Parts: sequence; structure tokens; C-alpha cells
Amino acid sequence: MCDGDNHNHGDRPRYSLKAFFSNWNSYDAGFFEKLRLALKNNWIKLRTMEGCCGNGGQPGCWAEWNPSLEEVKLNVDTYDLSGTSPRVSRLNNGYYELFSSLCLNEDIDKVFEFFADAHNLNLITPSWLHFQITSSTQIEMSVGATIEYSLRLHGVPVRWTSEIPVWDPPSKFVDKQIRGPYSEWWHEHIFSRLDDSHTIVNDRVLYKVPFGRILHPLFVKKDLLKIFNFRCQALKEIFNSQN
Repeated sequence: MCDGDNHNHGDRPRYSLKAFFSNWNSYDAGFFEKLRLALKNNWIKLRTMEGCCGNGGQPGCWAEWNPSLEEVKLNVDTYDLSGTSPRVSRLNNGYYELFSSLCLNEDIDKVFEFFADAHNLNLITPSWLHFQITSSTQIEMSVGATIEYSLRLHGVPVRWTSEIPVWDPPSKFVDKQIRGPYSEWWHEHIFSRLDDSHTIVNDRVLYKVPFGRILHPLFVKKDLLKIFNFRCQALKEIFNSQN
């Protein structure tokens, strides 16, 4: 969502050529689909004589895009309850950012309770990863807690250990890789109460990949988008199908 009056950068969004190219490069689609969206969104701006196309983050958008809870609240009647598809952006110094957002039909406390049980990761992780929690002791989620698990990436067995450096129920927690395939991995889980029966769940991952210039476009980006698309769909089936 991109709204000239309700944006996350003060009273007005920041428009720039850099943002235009960032939205183009980070959008997960083929060239001709990106071109179609860019033409459509610029035609919307011409037709409406507005500075914003209303489709933040898509090709053709010139705004730095970062949806916020206030933006969602102010646009509650038009907010797409299917959420925002996972998208990846390239940052400076070899870092990448993945962002996704969805609305779940449940109170924030119950949604956070689901995430507070590490074993529920099995329910929102695709089977082709062969994901298993291997921690030898019972996991009690809090600052300093660690979670050990194993998985397979393209047939290669991987061991991963995460630490919880931030634990702030029911608003936020962070998991940080301390052992695993990434050079760095910082995953923010942010929960925002829309109302008593709807919760916005935002995932923001900052990560760095060994040989990122080669491996990221070949494997990593595609894998992460598949994993987080599965995660979003699984969460919607768990929470939204029962309401």
C-alpha cells in the first residue's frame, strides 16, 4: 500500500529515483510482468493526477515503501486481508532484506502464543526442508533462549542454532542465527493489534550470504520466497479458515 497522506515517512512519502529502481529490482516477477505493472501504476498517477499510484512496492512506484500499523488502521476499509507477498530487497554491504505482512483473524495474544511454542515451526515450514527441532532440552522462549534444529537445503544437511535476543510479548521477538548457513541472519517478528479479532503479522529478515553475488540470485532468494510464501499460506489456513 502506498498512500500520500498515510505513509511511514512522516506526513508524506519520500519519492526518489533510487526508490523506483529498488521497487523494480526487489519485486519478484519477470521482466514483462514488471513492465506491465510499471506502465499500469504510472497510468494510475496520470489518470488521478496524484503523486501516488496506491500500489506501494510494485514496479512503477517511486516511493520508499514500508507499511506501518498506523497506515493499515487509517485504511482499514481497503486493507487487503491477504497481506503483502514476501519480497526481497538488496541493501548495502552485501546485506539483503526480506519483508512480508499478513492479517490473521485472531486476537494478538493467541497469535503470539502460537509463535511462542517453537514446535509450531513444523506447521509453517515446508516439508521439502526436512525441518526438525533437535534441542536436547525443553525450549522456554525468553531472552537468551536457544533453539537447535536440522534441515536440508538442496539435499545438503544443515544444522542451525538460533538465539532469542529480543522477547517482548505480545508485540515482538527476534531470532538470530548463531550457527548456520548464513553469514548473518536477524529475523524480526512484529505483531500489531488491528482490533480484537485481527492481528497484523510482519516478518522482517536482515541477512547476509556467503558468496552472495553468486548464490543469492541462483538459490537463496528463490528458496526464501518459497519458504515464506508457504509460511504465509500455512498461517492463513491455521487462523483464517476457522473464522
